[in-house]
Amino acid sequence: MITTIIRKPNFIWKAVLFLLIMARFAFVGKGFFAFPDEWRFTESVEAVKALVSCDTTDFWQHIFKTQGRPADALLKLIPASIIYTAHHFFGTLLYSEFAASVMFLFNFSIYLLLLRTYFNLFKTLMNNENLAWFGIVLYSCLTLSFISLRHSDPYDSSQLFFAIVLLRVCQANFTAKASFVWGFMAFFAYLIYPGNILFYAIIAAFFGFLVYRKQNFKAAFTHLVFYGLGSAFLLFLTELASRYSGMSFLRESLWLSTSILQGSFSEAYTFVFKYFFEVESVLGIALIIGFFCGSIVLLIKQIPVFHKEKILALLLISIAFFLFYASASFFLEKVVWYARLLKQFVPILLVVALLPLSLLSKKWQNSSITFFTLLALISFALSWKEYRTVNYPRDILFDQQEQHGKAAIQTTTEFKNFISFYAQQPTKNASYTLVNFGIVFPYRELSDYRVYRPKSNDTLVLDVPDCSSFKAYQFEGYNLEERANIDQQTPRLKIYRLNLEAKKATAK
Repeated sequence: MITTIIRKPNFIWKAVLFLLIMARFAFVGKGFFAFPDEWRFTESVEAVKALVSCDTTDFWQHIFKTQGRPADALLKLIPASIIYTAHHFFGTLLYSEFAASVMFLFNFSIYLLLLRTYFNLFKTLMNNENLAWFGIVLYSCLTLSFISLRHSDPYDSSQLFFAIVLLRVCQANFTAKASFVWGFMAFFAYLIYPGNILFYAIIAAFFGFLVYRKQNFKAAFTHLVFYGLGSAFLLFLTELASRYSGMSFLRESLWLSTSILQGSFSEAYTFVFKYFFEVESVLGIALIIGFFCGSIVLLIKQIPVFHKEKILALLLISIAFFLFYASASFFLEKVVWYARLLKQFVPILLVVALLPLSLLSKKWQNSSITFFTLLALISFALSWKEYRTVNYPRDILFDQQEQHGKAAIQTTTEFKNFISFYAQQPTKNASYTLVNFGIVFPYRELSDYRVYRPKSNDTLVLDVPDCSSFKAYQFEGYNLEERANIDQQTPRLKIYRLNLEAKKATAK
């Protein structure tokens, strides 16, 4: 295999990447609308309805009801239009399995574009096509590269636009027009998901550094002004549109900046390591080790990388903003980390982790790449197997309603803080009891759990772990204590078939 990689590296990389891409179709049709953040997608659907009715005010109101994510709502008009059209002409349910498939294909398209952008970025920075292929294969093996495929969240879309801006900044000659356009596009990426504000700041600082090194301080200041004007112009248009709808984007954004608190302040400096160790497993550990080795190499040794200075600057700027955010979390308790926020650091993490391989001879470099590719594929296979079988309460609930009808189902829960997807109190006609079919909020005390006790003659027909048992989901708003509680007392989805004959006999 090593010989094959040396002779025909592109063929092997394309084959491996093709398998990784195709493997993602095993995720289609599940998990849509599983979490509260996804419910913002309904605003895009309602916006489509408003467009059909030619009601522009109502349209913009729905776009700005997404809590600081108007650009995401605009992008989501693409899948929303398809879903609404199918609903209007063929009677499909708005948020059915068909809608889940449409959303998957939209997210899948974003993933493919992100792969292409990352490849060009890695190739530009490292001037090594083989390592660029290796980099996007490693990315595709990470859990964070596929966990959003099932959901209507904005994280990868935002990442795509930021990555495009970063690539252009690395490639282009600097002009006032280009600076304005990049600032405009970077702010558009921010409007898709404001949680990526660190990426916005990193790119701005990196852009200023590159202009300074190529020209002078005055030129750097001028280009940053045009970059800022591009962002300010889009901000002005955004606020203008929000005011037209009777709202204020700026006011909503100020409120949103104070709401990133559902997590752990004590993990401010360790969250990234815990995530990569516990979720990405052996591949995550290898990347963290590679990142530290690459950072040391970058600082103390001459390496055959065409853009070493750019990579070093990007590394130092990223670390500075990472530490700034972590300090604001640990000391000021203003923000917390979520797994989704780590995505903005992935490009530089991968580039730096790959750098030590550039020091090796051709033979050892290919041998190392082969070994780590196999390691990454094994890690991906394990995550793929687990993620493919994750159980989402909404999916199972809808399946039960289709089979037995809503009147035959009653629901209950074993948890104190809980939102049911379908609240139905016990009735005489119910033949099934569904337990924990909703959203369990983070719980810090195991005493919040009260096991459901069925009647002795009722039959348990389903008992599977809830989607919160998937480790990657636990790093989205759960702190250390809450994750430990989930590991100890994982929410389970249970279905009991009631013994109707026994009930009739008792009634007699």
